[in-house]
Amino acid sequence: MMRILVLSEGVPSRIGGGRSRQFNLIKSLSRRHNYTVMTFGSAEESQAIAELQRICEEVVVLTRPPEPTMNRTRAYYRITGWKHTLLDSWPNRGHWLITPDTKEMVRDMFRRKSFDLVQVHQGYIAPLMPNGLTCPTLLDMHDVLSDHERRVFDSARGFGFRVGAFAEWRKMRRFERQTLSRFDACTVVSDHDRCSVIDLASLANPIVVPNGVDTDYFQPVFRPSDATSVLFIGSMNYSPNESGLLHFFKFIWPRVRIQVPEARLSIVGTSPPTSITEFSGKENITVIGEVPDVRPYFEQAAVSICPIYTGSGTRLKILDGWAMGKAIVSTSLGAEGLDAEHETNILLADTDEAFARCVVRLLQDAGLRYNLGDQGRNMVEKRYSWHCISEQLETAYESATQSYETRNGNRGSGWRET
Repeated sequence: MMRILVLSEGVPSRIGGGRSRQFNLIKSLSRRHNYTVMTFGSAEESQAIAELQRICEEVVVLTRPPEPTMNRTRAYYRITGWKHTLLDSWPNRGHWLITPDTKEMVRDMFRRKSFDLVQVHQGYIAPLMPNGLTCPTLLDMHDVLSDHERRVFDSARGFGFRVGAFAEWRKMRRFERQTLSRFDACTVVSDHDRCSVIDLASLANPIVVPNGVDTDYFQPVFRPSDATSVLFIGSMNYSPNESGLLHFFKFIWPRVRIQVPEARLSIVGTSPPTSITEFSGKENITVIGEVPDVRPYFEQAAVSICPIYTGSGTRLKILDGWAMGKAIVSTSLGAEGLDAEHETNILLADTDEAFARCVVRLLQDAGLRYNLGDQGRNMVEKRYSWHCISEQLETAYESATQSYETRNGNRGSGWRET
């Protein structure tokens, strides 16, 4: 049994993309290991924090610093953006979280407890780790963020946006390469991401620990769904979700409603920004926001959508929908890294017209909805149950420990203050 410290940006919880991954992996291995979690959170997440406390030795919630550009003018955004592009050497994502106060709280944790391993969720949290660690370290790359930034650059329009996106891509590549050198092992969620990490750092040997789903918690409910209901579930403070939904609102949803005027779209997920909430109440769109349990919304929906055009990693929203026996329409990128087969367990569409056509087809064909959902459920039971996937994380722990011992000869107590 190991004592493991997990450093995470968001409170691990049953729902919420990467947060769900962290929660379920901890839950699956909590009988074998003692977990301490340090994470950024707020009082509004009390239910998720309480649930996490039940499976951990200790949970420490760090106060999330406000983003420095929140509620600013357009001119401030432009000036700050150009300043960052031209003068800053670090990528923009998450840097405001690394403050002297948060770093000191992590050091205090090491002063009072020793750990056999430190597990960090996402590279931009790695600067919280103090120098002088004397235990193995594991980086869990839920996304390869340099891949995400490259795709943002590829889709950017306008000289200023392209310059900024190119700079951010190059900064993130350099940052992730440097970060990987600090860790004894790393995990990724797909073979595609594994190749990306090896391209970043040729000496890295990432271990694939796929995203998964709690097949006991998410189960099909065999009663008729609402044949007019379309559902999107995902964290709204994740930019690929926001940009994908805005594209869907503007270019795909109107095509759907021309053919199915009574169709209704529900948006469920944490922290919906104004750009999303302003559509609520228009064109049969309802923005619900964060809910304690997403299952009733899956149960009601006829179709679940994943209109994702940027980002990396694999989408837990697809796995959750499959586990609930739901028919899903996704872009090819949205289903990247999953065993998704068009017309077998999912419908894939990469143009606005094709995506709308797939949604309409499913709204009008209950038999196809059932067949796709049934095949999706079979898939997650065989390949994506957390019970199976946690064994792969255990292998990553062993790899990190072996790598550390090879470099250092023995294991220490966790930290030497430097």
